[in-house]
Amino acid sequence: MSDILFPAGLIVDYPSLDIEMMQDYVTMWNIEYKLLRKGVCEGSLWAAHTPRVQLGISHFSQEVMIQGAFPDGCIVLCYFSNGSLTDPVNNFHNRIIAPHEIIVLRKGDKLDFLTYTTVNFYTIVIEEKLFYKEFNTFFGYSPGASIKKKRLYLKHDHILLFHQAINSWPSYVTEDFLKLTNKPEYDKIESEILHQLFSCMRFAPAIKKRKKFQTKTVRDLLHKNIKKPIDMTIVIKEFNIGGSQVYNAFKKEYGITPKKYLKILRFNAIKKELLLADPKSVTISGIARKYHFVQMGHFAEGYKQQFGETPSQTLRHYQ
Repeated sequence: MSDILFPAGLIVDYPSLDIEMMQDYVTMWNIEYKLLRKGVCEGSLWAAHTPRVQLGISHFSQEVMIQGAFPDGCIVLCYFSNGSLTDPVNNFHNRIIAPHEIIVLRKGDKLDFLTYTTVNFYTIVIEEKLFYKEFNTFFGYSPGASIKKKRLYLKHDHILLFHQAINSWPSYVTEDFLKLTNKPEYDKIESEILHQLFSCMRFAPAIKKRKKFQTKTVRDLLHKNIKKPIDMTIVIKEFNIGGSQVYNAFKKEYGITPKKYLKILRFNAIKKELLLADPKSVTISGIARKYHFVQMGHFAEGYKQQFGETPSQTLRHYQ
């Protein structure tokens, strides 16, 4: 593929978006957002580009699930922050993200994040060949083994520098750079950007794996049975473990109980169907019953609490 991934100097700046609008604007990323608690999520998208690097920040006012894929031919560094030195713990592919941890996504990886509070989601998207070249130049060896477990961390004394770099480089490439009479090559700028960011990072220490109950298996079962009549007694029987163990492990990993997680999955699936449906050819009750909501009054009340609007308002969204 071409080394050029992005329109150089392009700024993406959408300061006030809801979840559906955010999905519409992220055209190169096949992303789906799901709300994890009631209410309306206010968000924003911002990004700046060189030909082979995108520096981006997405803001979410509440808990969300982020799933999907990123552009081919890229390495993506992901970092969550709420702007404090004690950033909240989030979840990536069924494991806890430690404070100041950077997730590395390579070819074949998928996005699967759960956030538990108001958060800024930083993404550094780098053309694959450029990433490996500059990584080798800066660290002196290939990153293959180093990032196999997808874990890097910010150095404690470089956290502020990392945030400054993320915010200052976009200003340079979209404003100051364009004013220069003799412009340097983008290759040099991209190298300087990556080297400054790499200087803020350290590798994860070796961690001994401990055997524990795999909450991922419960989560997978809930996703698989979103349209089936499943309850927690079935889950407990499926894995032959105690109900309190399932409850406590799942809540620790994902911030909510399995029952609430399944309910949220179903609400989000119904909303997606309502947004795509023709109001003249479907009924709200028909869609709701597909996901085992029988009491329409309770369903409508819970739906409004989750999304801040009634099912009928969602169904007629584009009318």
